[in-house]
Amino acid sequence: MQILFSPIQSWLSIALLATVLTAEIVWSYRRKTSRAGRGPFVMRLLSALLLFMLMLRPSLELTQTESTEAVLLIAADASPSMQTRDAAGASSRRRALLDLLEANAPRLKKLAGKVEIVRFDYADRIEPVEEFTDRAFAEQTSIVHSLEELLHEIGDRRSVGLFFLGDGAQRAFAPLNGDPRNVALQFGERKIPIYTVPFGATGFSESALDLAIEELLIDPLAFEGTTVPVTVRLRAIGASGKTVRVRVLMEDRRGLPQGVAGELRDIPGDSSSQPVREVTIQGANQVIPVDLSFVPRASGEFKLRVEVETLDREVKTTNNARDTILTVRKGGIRVALLYPIPAEQKFLRRLNRSEQIQLDFQMVLLGDPQNRAPLSDELFEPGRYDAYILGEVPAEAFSRKQLTALWERVNRDGAGLMMLGGVRSFGPGGYAATPLDELLPVRMEESETMREGRVDPSLRHLREMRIQPTNRGRTHYLMQLGNERDSGDAWKRLPPLREANRLVPKNVAVEVLAEAEDGTPLLLAHEVGRARVLAFAGNSTWQWCTHGFTDEYLRFWQQVILWLSRKELDGDQAVWVRVQPRTFGRGQRVPLEFGARDEQGAALTDVTFQVEVVAPEGVTTQVPAQSLGGLDAAEFTATEVPGDYWVRVNAEKAGQAIGQTAWTRFLVSAGDLELDNPAADPALMEDLARLSGGSVILPDRLDETLDQLLARGLKNLDLREVRRISLWDNSWVLLAFVALLTGEWFWRKRRGLI
Repeated sequence: MQILFSPIQSWLSIALLATVLTAEIVWSYRRKTSRAGRGPFVMRLLSALLLFMLMLRPSLELTQTESTEAVLLIAADASPSMQTRDAAGASSRRRALLDLLEANAPRLKKLAGKVEIVRFDYADRIEPVEEFTDRAFAEQTSIVHSLEELLHEIGDRRSVGLFFLGDGAQRAFAPLNGDPRNVALQFGERKIPIYTVPFGATGFSESALDLAIEELLIDPLAFEGTTVPVTVRLRAIGASGKTVRVRVLMEDRRGLPQGVAGELRDIPGDSSSQPVREVTIQGANQVIPVDLSFVPRASGEFKLRVEVETLDREVKTTNNARDTILTVRKGGIRVALLYPIPAEQKFLRRLNRSEQIQLDFQMVLLGDPQNRAPLSDELFEPGRYDAYILGEVPAEAFSRKQLTALWERVNRDGAGLMMLGGVRSFGPGGYAATPLDELLPVRMEESETMREGRVDPSLRHLREMRIQPTNRGRTHYLMQLGNERDSGDAWKRLPPLREANRLVPKNVAVEVLAEAEDGTPLLLAHEVGRARVLAFAGNSTWQWCTHGFTDEYLRFWQQVILWLSRKELDGDQAVWVRVQPRTFGRGQRVPLEFGARDEQGAALTDVTFQVEVVAPEGVTTQVPAQSLGGLDAAEFTATEVPGDYWVRVNAEKAGQAIGQTAWTRFLVSAGDLELDNPAADPALMEDLARLSGGSVILPDRLDETLDQLLARGLKNLDLREVRRISLWDNSWVLLAFVALLTGEWFWRKRRGLI
């Protein structure tokens, strides 16, 4: 304990002020003391003394010392792969780990006298143990989850480090998978080194050959007609120099009822997808990321398989494939945008952030037709696109065959078509003499075709034109930029078009949805057969983004695409069920979530659910539904048999059935996640040590590391708690000062000195 001072000025200044003030008090009271007594004089001196104390700002510092024990963690791998017998003398990895700890037991005992030692087994989680035994307690290894739990166990305690013993192989289903290196960085930030002790061989013998799909990464939700990326990790052992084929297979569910699995078939590729890839293997033990993609053509839930071809003399073939379930929803819209300049494309690309829409941009280079790169015929294949948007592209950019194919996609297959304005669009672009003349809702003449780079000025409005909805357009889906009341005001705030084509409706069946302030038609809509067609006089809506109206721009173009594709009224079914993740190991618990909604999509309450799971052998199990925090859920545990499990959910409210039966599916893997490829991963153990500030310790060097720890003189940590109490900044000092001044005044008042 000690008293500290923090004066407001220098000590000399305060001493001079105190001397002057004390002298003034003594001088002023020397004649009054006999009449008033010594009381007022003493109280005035005490007031001055209190004032001097406030100027010095004293405080009392109290120090308290508390001893806390340092902790050392030892975590031992107890996953099934540690039972692999590739240690010395054909013993298991776990047995070798136990023998190593037993050999170093005297050193650990000495360490226990200096620091607290806490022992854990780990696999998909950690479990505290008093002594390590030869056991395996889980079906998978989640190093990332185990390290997170170990960091939580340390808490705020001082730790001298973590000894992490195991084969370093991360093998876990979602959500327990992840990158352990991120957690190792957190250990490093807290100055807790990880000392990794690796066990096990990195693969089969040098003469062995094995290919394995170790990981399959894919978004579980996709949309019809959009490209779905797939990434896999291919581990190749003993296949250096060989070229293998990796491919995606998708279930064919045509004509099959729910609850029946379909045949897996090859997926046809095109210019925007690659469901098959050839991979050349460079090393004897190599992990290769492989990127694939495909385009689903139908909605529903499908089994998906990624497989690598089997090579002769492979020691194991059950790990050459990995399955998952993919949900494909309707509304996935694929649009071809053909445009000669990048201005509009730059901003329209933002629509690709939506899972529902995929825009494929095709740059059309203008100039001499003989030197121009021809467009690919694949653009006009049946079923490839839901809609086509043509910018300022002349008809001569297409071959006659392509224009006929485009006409067929629109008129026969129902693909949407939109043409934007420009000097090479509509009549000036030469479309009057093409099959598209039948489709476009504007009147065109062959004489309007631009000749030698010149366009008839009477076919263009060379002035700014502000878009506004017509009477018909105010209630049309395409023209809604807000609610029905303020949508018209939203259009008035948008920048005007720079120029526009002069469009004349072809007939009375054409709807004019937007016009200029003087009534000039700007947006014309028409339905031809199964298709919807739009003609837009402008080509400068991108200016809306540059003037701060990006939301309105994206909404307008999204509505254009949805309307062209007839997707503006798509909705979801009333009863739904969801399983995440879609693939599980044998014996894992499977969480089920489900619910019901009304026509507006709002969740229904007081609903009774009947949940059933059909196992691969055909056995149906009733699963009790529970409502937890507003979420309807259940848990299915009978997952010992590998294969497809079908979940069906029915719902009732007040005794009345709601909607149709909801179905979904999950898979139980036939392979053994731990033992299909029990290879150790010393590279990961090295990364964990490096990122945390620790080191890799070979088993035969563990004794040296423990001796070094003992030599460091580890001891308990003394924590000092310092508490400072202010002696001047409180209400008691203020009350004392006021009391002294008041008492002096009262005393003098009674003696008649005031």
